[in-house]
Amino acid sequence: AIWLLIEVEKRIHLTKFKYPTPPKPSNFCMTLRKHLVGGKLEKVEQEEFERIVNLNISTKSGIFQLVAELFRRG
Repeated sequence: AIWLLIEVEKRIHLTKFKYPTPPKPSNFCMTLRKHLVGGKLEKVEQEEFERIVNLNISTKSGIFQLVAELFRRG
């Protein structure tokens, strides 16, 4: 399996390593799983050098767009 790692404030990349997860996932994480498990990452876009990444994911239910903003806190 290949995993998509999104580290807020730092980076986004594919990895074969499965990182540890918290014992109880957040509501946001559970919502993403509900809609995206089994989906296929179709497209990744970044406009110029902005720290915003658009991910298009196709599932049996349709195509979803996840927007990740990789900004520092504050």
